[in-house]
Amino acid sequence: MSSRFESRWAGFRRLPHLARPAGRLYALCLESREETAALALYLREEGASALLLSEDMPLDAAFETSLESGCCGLVYGRADQFLAGPQPQARTPWEPSLLQHSSGTTGRSKLLRRTWADIAEETADYNRALEQAGAGADSGLTTVVLAPVSHSFGLLCGVVATLARGGEPVLAPARNPKAMLAALREHPRHLAYGVPLLFHLLSSLAGKGMRFHRLLSSGAPMTEPLFERLQASADTLMQQYGCTELGCVSLSARMAGVQDIGAELGRFEARAGSGPDEPAELALRRRQPLAAAAGEYGRGAGAPLPTLTAAEEERGERRPDGIVLSDPGAGAGGRESAAERTEFRTGDLAYRAADGGLRLVARVDDVINIGGRKVYPAAVERALLQVEGVREAVVYGSRHPVMGERVSARIVADGSVGEEAIREACRKLLPAYQVPAAIALVSALPVLPSGKISRARLRREEE
Repeated sequence: MSSRFESRWAGFRRLPHLARPAGRLYALCLESREETAALALYLREEGASALLLSEDMPLDAAFETSLESGCCGLVYGRADQFLAGPQPQARTPWEPSLLQHSSGTTGRSKLLRRTWADIAEETADYNRALEQAGAGADSGLTTVVLAPVSHSFGLLCGVVATLARGGEPVLAPARNPKAMLAALREHPRHLAYGVPLLFHLLSSLAGKGMRFHRLLSSGAPMTEPLFERLQASADTLMQQYGCTELGCVSLSARMAGVQDIGAELGRFEARAGSGPDEPAELALRRRQPLAAAAGEYGRGAGAPLPTLTAAEEERGERRPDGIVLSDPGAGAGGRESAAERTEFRTGDLAYRAADGGLRLVARVDDVINIGGRKVYPAAVERALLQVEGVREAVVYGSRHPVMGERVSARIVADGSVGEEAIREACRKLLPAYQVPAAIALVSALPVLPSGKISRARLRREEE
């Protein structure tokens, strides 16, 4: 554990609401990334649970969310500011855990829970993958966390995994691109955690004189232009894929393209399509049952429960308490345990490439059906970004009275190109059925706080 995080724990113990937190669930919405990480680690150590809320969530919304989630109260702004719920001494019935809301790209956000024991297992597996990628404990790299620590990518992969390797993560100030660039310059041999939108901004501000070392992207696919720009300005581009329910699933040590999410971590077995023309929904299965680690993290740790609770499928269907069971087969003699039969369907289309790694194609629900022919939004977006004057684009399916669906696009352009010119250029790059039937020129694309774009939300806006 890093002494700079531990040094805050004594102060937490002097606060009445944090003095004996074992068994309770706290909502965390703090201004300081350092304090957020330190408090989450303190609650883990004390056998308590934490619900991470976005650092810019308004007070009323944060408190309402904490009540809806069954928290004993909300720590807001600073660790010494606590708004108690109706039952501030209430204990949770499950093992100490980390709770988060899903990104909400497919609809309403869902509350999901992972035990600290499962996160410890993920951390060990993740660090083994980094070691194999040349970014492990002996690499001499400094972790610079650009992503928010109110999300698992920044907190678990950026902070917790680095501490487990014996490193000292640097947490760059939030919403301050110049300070982020300064942190990267101060640590030239950096492993920087960020999302594509942030890397786009930083690479634009950095200028031609700055060289990035290792950039690790997650949260959303990169665009082709951004990938090409970063390839020219960074020594190594890495990408990881994961989900709130399972944590990090795969890691690409050196991206071969925007779809490259690398091979699955050792604790997972992935099932995907056989090639780019035959992608299939990516399904994940644990190689080993969830480790029973009761009491591993301090006082109050209870009996192990499934890693998820009150979850739903990405499609919005209700799941039982625990990971979704598709039960592909009970194994020899039907003796395989429930955990060993468990399979998680991600809702993403992917295929296994010749190099053994996975390639991510699209969300299952984002695929557009034009008279029985499939249109993958990413393929149309790549074509749009080749059109002179087009800077950003998002493609999605919208309703058509005859065909059922049509290809729609929202585009950020520089003013020198119009809708018909864009459509005409696409006709030279795409089959006719893939050319956007509806184009809207906008000043900016609608990006969620996570850095993702919800095509499902765009579809609903037009219904």
